[in-house]
Amino acid sequence: MDKIDVSIVLADLLTGKLSKHLLPYVLHEVTHYWTFTSLVGQSLSIIGLESKSKLTKINDDDLLYVKEMASLDIMYNSVFTFLQPLLEGMAEFAEFDLAPGSSSLISQVSNIMGILFLMKDLRELDIHNINDVDVSQLLIESLYSKRLTNLFIERKKALYYHSIDPLKSSYLTGYLTVKNMQRTLILNCKRFTDSELFFIYLKAFFFEDPELAKIILSEYKDPFEIPSIVINYFHKRIMKFFQIDHSKYIDVFINELLNKKSSIYKIDSYVTGKIESFSVDQQKTDELIEVLMNSRIKSMIDIHPDSDSKIRKLFISLLLQRNVITIANNQVLIKTDKAGRLTLFDINGKPMLSLDTEHTICNNFEGLLDVNVFLLFEPLGLHVVISEQDKVLSSFCLNGKKIPDDKLDYFIGRNQTLATIKELTKGSSFLKTDEVFNIYVKYMEENIFPNLKNLFNGAALFNIPDDFYLQTLEKMEIAGLSSILDDDDLLYDFTIASIVSTHYLNPYSSEINSFVRGKSLINSIKKINFKIEKILGFKNFILVGNETIHTSL
Repeated sequence: MDKIDVSIVLADLLTGKLSKHLLPYVLHEVTHYWTFTSLVGQSLSIIGLESKSKLTKINDDDLLYVKEMASLDIMYNSVFTFLQPLLEGMAEFAEFDLAPGSSSLISQVSNIMGILFLMKDLRELDIHNINDVDVSQLLIESLYSKRLTNLFIERKKALYYHSIDPLKSSYLTGYLTVKNMQRTLILNCKRFTDSELFFIYLKAFFFEDPELAKIILSEYKDPFEIPSIVINYFHKRIMKFFQIDHSKYIDVFINELLNKKSSIYKIDSYVTGKIESFSVDQQKTDELIEVLMNSRIKSMIDIHPDSDSKIRKLFISLLLQRNVITIANNQVLIKTDKAGRLTLFDINGKPMLSLDTEHTICNNFEGLLDVNVFLLFEPLGLHVVISEQDKVLSSFCLNGKKIPDDKLDYFIGRNQTLATIKELTKGSSFLKTDEVFNIYVKYMEENIFPNLKNLFNGAALFNIPDDFYLQTLEKMEIAGLSSILDDDDLLYDFTIASIVSTHYLNPYSSEINSFVRGKSLINSIKKINFKIEKILGFKNFILVGNETIHTSL
């Protein structure tokens, strides 16, 4: 997270009182990490790393791997291209809609918000572990009520300037797709008004799917067959989401998560009732995925058979880091006194933190050292590692379980790791000019891009009446909603109305509920409806009494 400078905010990080102006940024970025701590995310990471690992062995005279490299490249990019609108849509949803509701579930994203922004409040309540308290009310009162501040309003208004064309931008297309998915679920199960429940369920449906993991991890002799496999999967999967009755599976889904009895990706068998690609039972499904994963990892690692190989260790390091967020990584002025007590200073020379902890820094030391702040997803906890030239000098954990000492080396120097791999693979640049390789890539783009656009345009405008779909799409391909409203003040009002309509679904949102009853908002909604109806032919907001606002966009 490059916007968080540890030399400025370390004390706030460690005490759990990070500035609220960082909230939308952290919500967005943490969601990306969270979605990729999943079966599908891990599978994509494995084939991506396998590709890079093999590139370290290729030189300009070696074309043996061209077809194999094309298969890995096309699979990774085809799947990631289709996931991109969902990834950005979920991240935008986390920024503008996510809030704990009436279910017993709370996402790791919200738990991390508690650790980074609320631990100080929890300690003042004499609560020392994030897991010992229902943080729902605190999250709503301290964090999510900020959504009616200018910081959030301006960020969401900026979202509405993006084109709805996913080939130009995934943000608005993805956000409207995710919003329509929630509205669809709410129609047959009101429990999905709980945005946390919906958020966790959505991740399970798309990112814990063993069918997609199997597609990603399988080997293909012909790269030309990959685009159609990926296209067919995503068409089927997204259409299924909009068509099936999810209310049949929600109780089992919640119980499995709360009791943690099943492997995380087994959830999918409850969501869809059946995994079409497999004729084996669930245990054998788990085993098949494990076999495929291990085969890919073995292929990646065995290219570098020397167990002491620096390259081998680099790739193992990146694999292990999939469960870790690097919150900050900067050099910090550190001093030790004659008793060895550590003090960390900010960029102005002001002490940020002083503590007694085990370390190998000499007494009476003064100098710049690397300070790495990590968040582990499982088990959830905030970790600090002090190092010099990738050598660990000290580490401590503020909450959760401490990283084992033998694993610490893998979690420091990530930027250097990536830079080293980039240097090792630059000799393979011939692939970019290889005629056969580029035929495969061009074929992928010609097939994936039009299908991506058609699928996600339909999902993003799912609630638009059929008679007005094409004219809405034509307008929004230019510059999103701003192309329709064409008035910055009206777009500002639209943004507020959209925030209010979202949080009206949440029983805790008393602050926002009182705001919606203001006459100025009702008048704005009437103006917005008039403008949209004049241009497109339909009303966007529908007031049901003074209690609910439904939206088409």
